[in-house]
Amino acid sequence: MSRCSWSGISYGMDINRDSEDQRQRSCNFTSCVSTQPHFDPFLLLVLFVGSIIWYHNQTAAIQRKTDNLKNYDIHSYHSRADHFQTISEQLQKLDATLKELTQKISGLQIDSKVKIEFPHFSGIGPAEWLNRVAQFFKYNGTPEDEGVTLASFYLEGEANQWLQWLQQTSKRDGSDITWEFFKKELVSRFGPAEDEDFNEALSRVKQSGSLRDYRREIERLSNRVVDWPDKELNWTFMGGLKEEISGEIKMSNPRRLRETIDLARTRDELLSRQSSSSNSGYISQN
Repeated sequence: MSRCSWSGISYGMDINRDSEDQRQRSCNFTSCVSTQPHFDPFLLLVLFVGSIIWYHNQTAAIQRKTDNLKNYDIHSYHSRADHFQTISEQLQKLDATLKELTQKISGLQIDSKVKIEFPHFSGIGPAEWLNRVAQFFKYNGTPEDEGVTLASFYLEGEANQWLQWLQQTSKRDGSDITWEFFKKELVSRFGPAEDEDFNEALSRVKQSGSLRDYRREIERLSNRVVDWPDKELNWTFMGGLKEEISGEIKMSNPRRLRETIDLARTRDELLSRQSSSSNSGYISQN
């Protein structure tokens, strides 16, 4: 007996090469051909187990790749998030630095201005003091609603006592001390007596000496009057000049005080040069 095998499937064929009768050979051959293929159970088990192992290995490999991709994405996300967080912190620090520099630059700009001290007042020269205070407010950008509070620190002696009295009186009356009210009361308390009428004095002022002295008196009186328009000041100044100066100026008919002053100074200088030249010629002849 011999056995033929193909791909792990065995076929058993009984071939009797002896001299048996033909019927027996035909029967055995027919039986051999009609026999169904035979599968080895052990081999099937091995194949089944191998297939399961291969499947699990492939599944595990796919799972590892998936986990690696997830881990890469998570790591990449956290890495980018950390990077953005670092950039955000750096921008915040830069913003804080810029704000600090801006404040320092602003401080330097303020410090670069000339510091002017607030003028003190003890009761003498209220008009001059108020004028200096107005200049201080303008230079430093001080609002007028802070004027009374600021000025109260610089009133001395009699002026300080007067302010205390004014504050108590206003408190009893239930009224506020505005800057305009403060100025009016200050001039009324420390200003000239009622019989000193600066409006009348200004309207009658005349040049008796040099042009410089006359101009100084005009400025002093005009600082003590209120609501004199430039036109009236111009005619007052022109009318008080000496005849040898005003005659030429009236012919030019200046409209503004500044223009009249410039013409008066030019005319006065011309007269001074002529006078000096005449005196020099007289001395030479002698």
